[in-house]
Amino acid sequence: MIRQARWTLFIGGLVGLMAFADVHAAEKVTIPNSELHTITSRETGDAYQIQIRLPNSKPPESGFPVIYLLDSNAWFGMASDLVSTRSLNKDSTGITPAILVGIAYPTDAPYDLKRRTFDLTPPSENVTMPPRPNGKPWPPTGGADAFLRFIETQVKPLVDQRAPVDKSQETLMGHSFGGLFALHVMLTQPGSFDTYLAGSPSIWFNQKQVMEEAKAYLAAGNSVKARLYICVGGEEEDITAAEETHPQAEIRRQWKKDNRMIGNAQDFVALMSNQPELDIAFKVFEGEDHGTIIPQLMIHGLHFAFNQKAP
Repeated sequence: MIRQARWTLFIGGLVGLMAFADVHAAEKVTIPNSELHTITSRETGDAYQIQIRLPNSKPPESGFPVIYLLDSNAWFGMASDLVSTRSLNKDSTGITPAILVGIAYPTDAPYDLKRRTFDLTPPSENVTMPPRPNGKPWPPTGGADAFLRFIETQVKPLVDQRAPVDKSQETLMGHSFGGLFALHVMLTQPGSFDTYLAGSPSIWFNQKQVMEEAKAYLAAGNSVKARLYICVGGEEEDITAAEETHPQAEIRRQWKKDNRMIGNAQDFVALMSNQPELDIAFKVFEGEDHGTIIPQLMIHGLHFAFNQKAP
């Protein structure tokens, strides 16, 4: 009986080895037509990883449109899939092949929370921030202008070297602090990009500093010539079902209530709505929260960037 059992184990192991013989060694999965460049910022001395996905097609005479994506550590894969698949049938989507440029940090984590907080927030002599729900101190803020200079003087020239670029179709896409950065750039250096896609912009930052920037810009008689798409989730001013059971549920609820993600976005759109050269669109996606709004930003913002309006 024991011999039979050992023989059965031997045969089973032999069959298993034969099965594994058909399996090749594991290889890393890569995003087609994409490449990674490491650049050190002349502004700060910090290193960035620039992810570039080039279209697999002949460039048009005017060059390829370019989409610059912030927080690319977390979202480059999703954005790459959307840009590539939606441009397959450009006759129905209106989306043509485009270069996707992700600005990321040298980490395998989805976010570098300390560095993104600095890079994506506007500078100010005085910064007043609300207490964080986790009770920890805020990282340094105010690096947005230096970050923009890095994009303009180092990232864009790199992209220009990789493929022909249509300088009339450059889009900036950001979420949360990234959305705040997009609004700040549009108001302070509006010619940097042609289209700004801002998902759940953190307008609350530093007592609504970007709202004051907008008021000052308009009071000076300036006119924004750009296209702007803002979207927020309909559930952003209350906690999620999962947060209901969190020990700090009420602290989180008050945090979201005070930040007024929906209300502040509505106020910003109302303030800028009379700009004759600003093509602006705004959407509240019911049922979405601060995190789940990101896929909506990507697909609807992408359609807005290439068409007259978002679907």
